[in-house]
Amino acid sequence: MAAGLPAGRTVTDSFLSSDGSQVALWVEHPTGDLELYRVPADGSALPEAIPSSLGLELFPLQLNSAGTRIAFVVSNQLFLATLAAGAPSVAVSSGLTPFYRFEFDAAAHGLVVLDGGDLVLHRFDGTIRVLNPGHPGGALQFALDPTGARAVYATEVRRGFDLTYDLWSVPLDGSSPAVRINTDEVGPTSSRFSPPELGLGLTPDGRTAVFSSLGRLLSAPLDASAPPRVLVDDPTRFTFAFTSLSFSDDSRTLVYWLNGLHEVPVQGGRPERRLDADDARLFHPDAFRVLAGGQSVLFLADPLAPEAHELFSAPLAHPVRGVPR
Repeated sequence: MAAGLPAGRTVTDSFLSSDGSQVALWVEHPTGDLELYRVPADGSALPEAIPSSLGLELFPLQLNSAGTRIAFVVSNQLFLATLAAGAPSVAVSSGLTPFYRFEFDAAAHGLVVLDGGDLVLHRFDGTIRVLNPGHPGGALQFALDPTGARAVYATEVRRGFDLTYDLWSVPLDGSSPAVRINTDEVGPTSSRFSPPELGLGLTPDGRTAVFSSLGRLLSAPLDASAPPRVLVDDPTRFTFAFTSLSFSDDSRTLVYWLNGLHEVPVQGGRPERRLDADDARLFHPDAFRVLAGGQSVLFLADPLAPEAHELFSAPLAHPVRGVPR
């Protein structure tokens, strides 16, 4: 795969497009700089450097769901490129602030960028749309609906002596204005984070947001058709945000990690349930996933020692005592 690269270049990593036709290569120069190369998976052409990618920042790189486009940052500039040979890279944004974020939306509208409080959709046809025109410079965090229809963003509000956060849901196609979905349920918090971590997640069906605040875990419909529903009320744990979460593919069940692995119905109706051992020895808080079909969750745990972690599966249909085996 590295054949045809200029002398002194070393491939440090690679990833395959979803259709299997193209491979993107992370290539390290003798100077230590990184650059993106693209090459057909069938080997029909030599690797070709993606313009403007020399000096890319490794971690902010994003690949769209179709595996055809890449977004990357070089020297505080955001670029968009395709994996097709010969396609130029295009500058999307320049002068990024330290707390920028960007994601491809699932419906292939374009690239959603949050920078300096502005949430902007950069469409692939070259047009742009500001998603928070009613709150210019005020967006602090965002999440994208997995169906590609909507975005949810947070704004900071001071109510009396309390610093709180509003959650807004807005369609990416501009068909209607943003609506507030949380009805005063987010905040206050005693500390200020940039950007804030609100423990926000959106269900796979694109209908519901789940978020934590004021000692509670809540769910709310993205269309604001009903008030938030309290799923868990525990001020000792939900002081600000939960760390990681995973939804079942039918959007009915949420599994989250907060000093242990827990399962709770997205629409409520029964209490949360602990899935791992009571001693909370989860090997990695991000190392769990609800499996297809929503019948069980797979997770890593270390019942003996951190260096002796094991893989477990916990059924979601009935209570589990201790560490499942």
